Amino acid sequence: MKSLHPLQTLVLGLISLLATNPAMAQEKFNIATGLGHPELINLGLRYQMGQSQLGISAGFFPGEYEDVYSVGGDYYYHFGETSVLSIRRPWYGRLGIYQLRLETDYEKRKYLLLVPRLGKDFNLSPKLGIAADAGLSFVLSREEEGLFEDIGGMSDVILSIGFSLFYRL
Repeated sequence: MKSLHPLQTLVLGLISLLATNPAMAQEKFNIATGLGHPELINLGLRYQMGQSQLGISAGFFPGEYEDVYSVGGDYYYHFGETSVLSIRRPWYGRLGIYQLRLETDYEKRKYLLLVPRLGKDFNLSPKLGIAADAGLSFVLSREEEGLFEDIGGMSDVILSIGFSLFYRL
């Protein structure tokens, strides 16, 4: 039996969570989609607790000859002056941990990354916004095998940038 792709698992989890908890307080959950490194093209869910958030996401990057995907979790702490459209403060620090995998016919690479970032929410309405953040990715562990393993993979420290569109439920 073929296992589910991490993105499929996340989508199924989101649907079941939202379907089973219709009476929960509003604006505690945010759905987000975005683009970044190491998140790739991603879909995520965030849970808000005051000025903090916990988030999970799964992403992929399309390629004809390779499979690239990531799964991860983040902690956000919001600070700064309040926004007109939201009680959540717009500036945030974000600390994430991600697993990034690349597989081709010739090689397999797996990285565990620590990703600290600073960012800002740009509220478009009380429910909708855009977030942008930047920081660094630190490789905590790596597994590289295949024909190109001697060429080298990802550097130990790399730039990390992300953009997302979020919707408060």
